[in-house]
Amino acid sequence: MQRLAKRRVAITGAASGIGRATAIELARQGSRVAILDIDGDACASVAEEIARFGGTCLAQVTDIADPEAVERVVAAVAQEFGGIDVLFNNAGIMPEGTALTTDLATWQRVMDVNLTAMYLLARAVLPHMGEGGGSIINTASVQALLGHPNRLAYVTSKHGVVGLTRGLAADHAAAKIRVNAICPGTIDTPMLHRELEKVPTGEREALLQSYRELHPLGVIGQPEDVAHAVVFLASDESRFITGAVLAIDGGYTSLIGHA
Repeated sequence: MQRLAKRRVAITGAASGIGRATAIELARQGSRVAILDIDGDACASVAEEIARFGGTCLAQVTDIADPEAVERVVAAVAQEFGGIDVLFNNAGIMPEGTALTTDLATWQRVMDVNLTAMYLLARAVLPHMGEGGGSIINTASVQALLGHPNRLAYVTSKHGVVGLTRGLAADHAAAKIRVNAICPGTIDTPMLHRELEKVPTGEREALLQSYRELHPLGVIGQPEDVAHAVVFLASDESRFITGAVLAIDGGYTSLIGHA
């Protein structure tokens, strides 16, 4: 049984990692999916994969940090689908740096992509959610719940995502629009592999093992682990959940002094 038959979904950062896995799973569950990403070739690849199993997908190459581009793409998706029921705000970037090593341009770009874009997408999508309400899911991070060295802009932006989520949830509950955040731990995505590439090849397995050991379950998560949670939050099964912040982290944030 398809849990999300006829749902109309927009996903940012949908060309790889968590976004890709979620787009595919939502389509398998019967949703019509619009994938929004700045990488056109990867967008096309996801759309082709969804089409192969008979799913419906609309690929849109978009810079979500551009307010005018956001308005255009949301209007196009809403026109194509006749509205939008679910928004998965997933795109994000994670440069390193402290207050002393993060320049203002980098700081602003992180805020634009990780936080302001979520506000822009929500603002654009909300008018297209009908009387039956809708669901907005925002990707935060375990770093929205804890500090982390040398990632000041990222940590700050993800804490902001939690605040944005709770504020939107409070503002739009009367319209039956639910807004929740997910906080993934270490997930096997291209972002993780870019981190691994920063260390010598011979040290990468040891680094991976250190990541596994941060999670009480002893494993690194897969994108599908997050996708299943998003499907739940997009579905009517979560109809009494709004303003929630869900850790999907193998127990990472459940322990004191585990880092």
